[in-house]
Amino acid sequence: MARWALTLFWLLTGSAAAFGADLPVKPLPVAIPWTFYAGGHGGFGHGNQQFYDIFPVPDFEQDADTNTRGGLFGIQAGFNYQFDWLMLGISGDFSWTNMDSSFNCFTFGDQVCSSNNDWIASITGRVGFTAGPLLFYVKGGPAWMHERLTDLATCSGSQATFSGGVPALCGDTFYGNDTRFGWTVGPGVEWAFAPNWGVFVEYAYYDFGRKSVGFSDGGGNFFPEQVNDKNFSIVQAGINYH
Repeated sequence: MARWALTLFWLLTGSAAAFGADLPVKPLPVAIPWTFYAGGHGGFGHGNQQFYDIFPVPDFEQDADTNTRGGLFGIQAGFNYQFDWLMLGISGDFSWTNMDSSFNCFTFGDQVCSSNNDWIASITGRVGFTAGPLLFYVKGGPAWMHERLTDLATCSGSQATFSGGVPALCGDTFYGNDTRFGWTVGPGVEWAFAPNWGVFVEYAYYDFGRKSVGFSDGGGNFFPEQVNDKNFSIVQAGINYH
């Protein structure tokens, strides 16, 4: 995912640079004060996560390895400061996502699990340079996301025993949800196609590490599961008003 996303990014930036070189450009002043921008975006993301057994004994046996993919849309806003060709800035963005998956899970029976990633957000610093109407930049910083997980116990196979020695029931669904903290980094390019307006395309890699998540059926039965290597690669495009 990261390889084709970066290839797409460089193809787009190369085409935009060639096009921008032919446009008449008004020379930039030596210094431009802080400027505010806001806009919207949409894109596509692909992710991976792995589940490891930590209950009732933390043997860390892998219970599942699944990919998530889907679309996203959201809003962004930030400030830029430009001095000659150098740009420094800070930005924040929030995206609603449907990067979901449904998969077989756990080794003690025929279990069906799902992973639903509801939203993803970040606050990033940006550094870049201008070339006529084009702005090339790299951004990075802290990120957050929210996920909902389910585990449906089916009637096939030998089912596990949960807290209190109670066996999982056929058709019993366990739910988990979690807000994760991580980081993001990636490149982007924006083209000022009109006064106060710019369009951009960017790639971002998100990493949310590993964390224990609790599953409960709401009836007193509970088990934890460790979710490792949760990451996303996202390509998105959007528009800003400056």
